[in-house]
Amino acid sequence: MKKIIKQLEKSRDLLQEKFDKMDETFWDRSDKWQESDNGQDFEDKMNAIDNAIDELNSTIEDLETEFNIN
Repeated sequence: MKKIIKQLEKSRDLLQEKFDKMDETFWDRSDKWQESDNGQDFEDKMNAIDNAIDELNSTIEDLETEFNIN
């Protein structure tokens, strides 16, 4: 089970890196772009990644608790 948790943590970390890069890109763009359809679509993708990170964190925590892994 520890191996699976490590894989989940690695996936979460990769998603976090992607999110951080996208967040930087988003804020480097103009307000006009951020408010455009493209900007909104980009932000929707960021939100999906952020939600996936939250779900992975929850899953990791649940598995660690259930299997008494620290």
